[in-house]
Amino acid sequence: VAWQDNTGGDYEILATKWTGSAWETLGPVSDNQGVSILPSLALDPDDLPIVAWQDDTSGNPEIYVSRWNGDSWVELGEGSAAAGGISATSVESTTPSVAVSSAGQAYVAWADKQGGDTEIYVRRYDGESWVEVGDDSASAGGISDNTGTSRTPSLTIGPAGAPFVAWSDNTSGHYEIFGRRWNGQSWLPAGT
Repeated sequence: VAWQDNTGGDYEILATKWTGSAWETLGPVSDNQGVSILPSLALDPDDLPIVAWQDDTSGNPEIYVSRWNGDSWVELGEGSAAAGGISATSVESTTPSVAVSSAGQAYVAWADKQGGDTEIYVRRYDGESWVEVGDDSASAGGISDNTGTSRTPSLTIGPAGAPFVAWSDNTSGHYEIFGRRWNGQSWLPAGT
């Protein structure tokens, strides 16, 4: 379980795990000067947690990611929990959602305010760095690529290992739920 906590007067991300008989503290996930909020947690194939969260340590909200290695929290790729994180933009990157495939590939979706409106971005950890999932999945219009406000993504991995993202979107004039799935080559609408 991961949550945001303001006990020390500065929002940080904390985590615990159930051992079968008690809750064990996994130490602070974040421990920085910024406001760390809105954590999303997923387990890798070894049942070790990966946490993504929104953090403004760099001066504006960015998306950070860390992994529990069994002893401590470590970055999942160089710079994933410092400076610009995995989003690394000059605008607001908010509301992350993390999911891990059965093969151990971590994906993160978030809302990003590039280009003036808010779009949904997605990156995948390839074992060395955080890469886009298809052309412009974490730049330009992202996977939402519309004129409305796209926000609060929810990410899951399907049985075949492909990511699926749903989000709230007001392109139609009021907020509705939109969704796209990755088919290995492009992001397709999830139905009509």
